[in-house]
Amino acid sequence: GVGSTITIDDATTSSKGIASFNSTNFTVTSGAVNTIQNINTTASPTFSGVNTNNITPSGTLTVGVTGQTLILQGNASTQLTANNGANSTTISFQSPTGNATYRFLTASGTFDICTSAGNCTGIGGGVTTPGGTTNRLSKFTGAQTIGDSTITDSGTNVQTSVDLVVQGGDITIGVPTSQSGTINLAHSGSAFLGSIVQGAISANRTYTLPDANGTFCLSSGNCAASGVTSLNGLTGALSIANASGAGSTITIDDASTSNKGIASFNSTNFSVTSGAVNTTQDINTTATPTFSGVNTNNITPSSTLTVGATGQTLILQGNASTQLVASNGANSTTVSFQSPTGNATYRFLTASGTFDVCTTAGNCVGVGGAVTTSGGTTNRLSKFTGAQAIGDSTITDNGTNVLTSVDLVVQGGDVTVGVPTSQSGTINLAHSGSAFLGSIVQGALSANRTYTLPDANGTFCLSSGNCAASGVTSLNGLVGALNIANASGVGSTITIDDATTSSKGIASFNSTNFTVTSGAVNTIQNINTT
Repeated sequence: GVGSTITIDDATTSSKGIASFNSTNFTVTSGAVNTIQNINTTASPTFSGVNTNNITPSGTLTVGVTGQTLILQGNASTQLTANNGANSTTISFQSPTGNATYRFLTASGTFDICTSAGNCTGIGGGVTTPGGTTNRLSKFTGAQTIGDSTITDSGTNVQTSVDLVVQGGDITIGVPTSQSGTINLAHSGSAFLGSIVQGAISANRTYTLPDANGTFCLSSGNCAASGVTSLNGLTGALSIANASGAGSTITIDDASTSNKGIASFNSTNFSVTSGAVNTTQDINTTATPTFSGVNTNNITPSSTLTVGATGQTLILQGNASTQLVASNGANSTTVSFQSPTGNATYRFLTASGTFDVCTTAGNCVGVGGAVTTSGGTTNRLSKFTGAQAIGDSTITDNGTNVLTSVDLVVQGGDVTVGVPTSQSGTINLAHSGSAFLGSIVQGALSANRTYTLPDANGTFCLSSGNCAASGVTSLNGLVGALNIANASGVGSTITIDDATTSSKGIASFNSTNFTVTSGAVNTIQNINTT
């Protein structure tokens, strides 16, 4: 009291009092071989077959014709070699353990064969990575490269160490009717969490943050209240509504689900194949003939067949049924072709070493900086499940909502919802027992505001009146003509003003959403971190 005015204390985390309330709230190569019928250096002979172990041309060697099928075959030691001085590029085969066919797809243009040397990294819409961290979500670090983002998905928590900014959408935590939404807030100076939990609701609710700095008032009583002979112009034996007196103390009634009163507040809470054929000039098993061409449908060597010379061009050609087969007993590896619908060239790039041809069998998975996946779910964000492997994270982005079924933990940054001057931020909280959402919406601001959560459990007090307050002959040690702030008197009764969105006062609490015990207000579901 000061002078003749009694001012009921504002409610704090430990004392009852009065308060105002506010609410708004993601071609390989082929050669065709031509032969001729005339058996001399200029002949073009026709054979049903040629049995030789070596073909040494004096110029460019052409095997096959464009309108016929070309079949080149040999055992698992079959090779196709291109030489340039002391350097050579060799196509070789692993010993087949099953039948395999490698196809050069139809396409127009000149294409390089992709090998385990990683020469095709980032080509054809692929992406590469220097390696990712397990459980770390990937992000584009360039047009065709991905690397770690700051977001980690352990399967239990989605975590980032930087600010989380949502601009263009809302944050919804929980699932109406099945999971109550919880916002956990850590404090740098303690090992505990403060949790904002949505209480049971019978309709969508909006909690508006006021345009002012301050601390949330909780039902555990972190904000405070007070009551004399002459009071508000009244004298004599007076009674304060929603209050009781004992000795020299006037105690404003605890708020209940049906009666107005004061209350304390509580809060916790990721070498395509080919074969090489050699022919000879001498037309017998030991001959070494020279032809400008050989016309035959079969060449059967008695040992290793060499076609072409290292200093000359080799051209192998045939129709779309052309094959190159490497056999090992009953098993074979076949290089075949799709029927061309355009001109396509597949190149073996210059490189020293032995390289495997990459195929759709996935033999080059994870080679050359590439990443692999066993397959992902549409709209599901990817995360590293290994250094070169990615898979589903728990986060889904359908273009409207970004959804995760695990806890969202932000450590090292802030969460920003909305865009100043263009979109108001909304935090939607679901309750497991109802089909509605509770929304925390930022009200109009004239400056940056900070809302501090107290070190206490409790329920947010709203302007709709879910928290409350109340005033006799001698009051707080004062006598005489006294006035109680935020109150009025009629007859012998002092009535503390009802709380509004702009004025302090007392309030009763909705029995559907709150419980009140000895003046302590809690949510009907006892919403906390456990």
